[in-house]
Amino acid sequence: LGDIASPALVVWPTADPYLGPEFGRAYADALGDAELEMVEDAGHWPWLDRPELVTRVADFLCG
Repeated sequence: LGDIASPALVVWPTADPYLGPEFGRAYADALGDAELEMVEDAGHWPWLDRPELVTRVADFLCG
């Protein structure tokens, strides 16, 4: 992941029963130029639990 030079947005749920928030932090740290968006009250598929995230991701991609 450290070879990726582009800005990144890591969207990570706080209530994932399989991969806790520490995994999201590790991904963001490994990417270097990354924003970490922790999603409260979302499980393993945060875009299903919190569909408004699609807007956040679209905003990031559009600059």
